[in-house]
Amino acid sequence: MLDCSKKVQTSLNIEAAMEAYLKSKDEFSLHKLAAAGTGLVHYFANIYAPGQNKEDLIQAGYEGLLKAAARYDRSRGVSFSTYAGHCIMGEMRHLIRREAAFDRPVWVAELQNRVNQVIEKHLQISGDIPSVAQIANELNVREEGVLQAMRAGWVSIDEIDISQIQSLRYESFNLPIEDRML
Repeated sequence: MLDCSKKVQTSLNIEAAMEAYLKSKDEFSLHKLAAAGTGLVHYFANIYAPGQNKEDLIQAGYEGLLKAAARYDRSRGVSFSTYAGHCIMGEMRHLIRREAAFDRPVWVAELQNRVNQVIEKHLQISGDIPSVAQIANELNVREEGVLQAMRAGWVSIDEIDISQIQSLRYESFNLPIEDRML
């Protein structure tokens, strides 16, 4: 992970590169912007795929960086590095969803989508990422089950401990998640 001084330096470099690109809009300044954004792209790739092959995520990250450069509007009062970070994360998450769709059962994909919806809802309401305990409580799934479900698509389904994916409490007129999986 980047330490604080490296984050500040990376942010300054990318902001300066974006200013140069906004002035000239040429290919040379776009290449400099991509080079300045390398640290940001790699930072998010390490978050989304710790200890795994990151080449595809890095490529998706650069795609997000270029989209951010094309769409950035400084009149909105947001720094380019903040805007680019969201675009980079979005492209990486899109790639993960697209790739994982082939390697996981439908019930896991549905649970992962529900987890993502809870995260988005919490981000909109409070601006914070919810804890695993909060996600588990809202979805009525054990914390260990949430973690196991989120691993699906990154590892073989045989490596997922399906027995951990269980409901927390009984809900009338709803089958427990372990029965729905069967």
